[in-house]
Amino acid sequence: MIASSILRWVEGGKVKAVIEGERKVVDRPVAPYFFIRDLDAVIADVDREKGVVQVVPTDLKTATTKEEVLRIDCESPDVVGSLRRKLDQLDIKTYEADISYSRRVFVDRCFEVRYWPENIMIIDVELDDSQGFKAYGEMPFLSVAFRKMSWNKTKFYHVSDFSSESEMLWTLLKEIEDGVSVLVGWNVEFDYQHLANRYRKLEGGKGLRLVRHTLGLCYTYDMREEYRSMVKGLVSYSLDEVATAEKLGGKVKRDGKVSDLSKRELEEYNVRDVDLLLELEEKYGFLRRDTYLCSEVNLPMEYAKVAGVLGDSLVLRRLRELGYVAPNVVKRKKRSYTGALVLEPKPGLYTNVMAVDVVSLYPTVILDKNIDIMDFGGQVLPHLVGYFFKRKLEEEERGNKAGRETYKLLANAIYGLLGYEGFRFFDENKAEMVTKTGREVLTRIKREFESLGFEVLYGDTDSCFVKVEGVEDLSALIDYINEQIKPYRISLDMVFDKIIFFGSEKGGVKKRYIGVSGDKWKVRGLELRRGDWSLFSKNVIWDVVKIIFSGGDRKAVEEYLKRVKRELFSGKRDDELMLVKRVRPSGKYKSVPTHYKLYLEGVRRGLIPLGTTEVAFYYKAGLRGGSLSLGLWAEPDKRFDYAAYWEKQVMAPVRRIIDSVFGKHQGNLRLDVFGQKQLNGLNYPASNNKDVSGHG
Repeated sequence: MIASSILRWVEGGKVKAVIEGERKVVDRPVAPYFFIRDLDAVIADVDREKGVVQVVPTDLKTATTKEEVLRIDCESPDVVGSLRRKLDQLDIKTYEADISYSRRVFVDRCFEVRYWPENIMIIDVELDDSQGFKAYGEMPFLSVAFRKMSWNKTKFYHVSDFSSESEMLWTLLKEIEDGVSVLVGWNVEFDYQHLANRYRKLEGGKGLRLVRHTLGLCYTYDMREEYRSMVKGLVSYSLDEVATAEKLGGKVKRDGKVSDLSKRELEEYNVRDVDLLLELEEKYGFLRRDTYLCSEVNLPMEYAKVAGVLGDSLVLRRLRELGYVAPNVVKRKKRSYTGALVLEPKPGLYTNVMAVDVVSLYPTVILDKNIDIMDFGGQVLPHLVGYFFKRKLEEEERGNKAGRETYKLLANAIYGLLGYEGFRFFDENKAEMVTKTGREVLTRIKREFESLGFEVLYGDTDSCFVKVEGVEDLSALIDYINEQIKPYRISLDMVFDKIIFFGSEKGGVKKRYIGVSGDKWKVRGLELRRGDWSLFSKNVIWDVVKIIFSGGDRKAVEEYLKRVKRELFSGKRDDELMLVKRVRPSGKYKSVPTHYKLYLEGVRRGLIPLGTTEVAFYYKAGLRGGSLSLGLWAEPDKRFDYAAYWEKQVMAPVRRIIDSVFGKHQGNLRLDVFGQKQLNGLNYPASNNKDVSGHG
């Protein structure tokens, strides 16, 4: 049978899932079970325990001590948990008793995992915000736009088209019940939580059951987080900002609140959001990649999208093929060990710099050194890595990008297990062996380039930056290096026309550079990649770098900065001054930061949706007493502290660029564009920009 969701246990030994495209309740494919050593089963008299269905002899052995085990079949997953705890108290070890029943079924391949277009729905909800943002379930629904990936048109429901809000939501629920197991959205948890809690609010116990058995089978797929992990450098990652950056035309513009829109305006606004997500999927293929991954590893998204769970499942499956069972996870404290090698960069502006990467460095180390769990001698981790390499090559030859990326991800995930304290076979000594070999490989590559007379400007983990002025055949150079470093090999990443490596008073600054090759840019460690940096600052940094790359000198940069400072203090760049920081909605901080206090204030005032994972703010003018004052971006009237923006957001990063390229200057940059009296008058005006006063 083909399943497109996780399983939910149902009383009477049945399970519910999206099976063969429908929500079905079927007989359990296998009883919940765990393993125990033969002798321990006798000592514990486990076959007499309540809830044990049968004790089954096996030809399996423990991976740790190679002792024979019995399989203990139970009535329900709860029995597995209770027996494990009881046996722990008796100091009797159990094996694989910590695996959820749902994951167990997929690890054992009782179902085949496939996601079809009809299983995936893009959804966007619009709520009545006339009274501000309220808790989940407390805001009435105005409309919802949604579209299955198998449809050629987006559907739109407006509350006025139904006898009640409840009827509209019940109709939507029927659409979801019809085979949907993945709900896709932009910050989709907002849509999901409001939807789930509104059902509970309107329908009480009946709504709770429906949420559990209908929405509870749906994986919430946040395309915003997928995009954020792939594309760096934006500020808020709002759908409007992303659509504009991607030249998709942006969202439908609106003034004021959603509740003020007419039905026609709301439909246009709501449907456009869904269509934008489709356009992003067509360009980046997030869902194509992840549904392919799920089918290849035979795990639903809930497990395949979590690296530790994914790797653990693959190892469990491989051990079973070899006739072994794994111990339960025992979390241990991780000691520190030496990681990757990062060579100190040579600060300055350079031309014609080649960047090369070691192909799959850490997985190759596992193969080369035969690094494995326990004493399995290459049968588990190296075996898996070798298989993934083989499949990656096959998918490359087929031109299957999703397949190539999937097997690259799987190979890299295997190394990550060794140093993960939640892994059953966590072994920091072996993880350290991998990083030690990685350091040796990078050092060897540097030495090989230098032996040929090339200058190595920087190196980091698995990459090396080499000055290659005048080299006509880079492929021949790379082939030569590869011959010297077998079985490892390097591949060409980029040849930079120009690149800046950054420095400080102490020398070169690691993991910080910016370069360009044709129209392709590569940025590491700069404020350009940080989400908590304003668009204004990023625009200025980009412009300064482009001036320098175009041949501009220090004076040209100073003249540009004078002009842009005047624009800032005149209020012409207000719409670029938003800053965004992530928050922990749980409030778990050792020391509560200012931006979290601001988040709580925004929730209390109904300016920020409850449960959001970030807060938008600005530097607020006023009496600071030496500390920076912050204001909510959603406030209707803003009074910007332009001086703070200029010093903290502009001059701090720009000085690092100028000093790295032109050398540290004895005097300050000459940027006085106003007299002090004029500056004081311009520093604290309230914003008159309508776009600025809206919710970020």
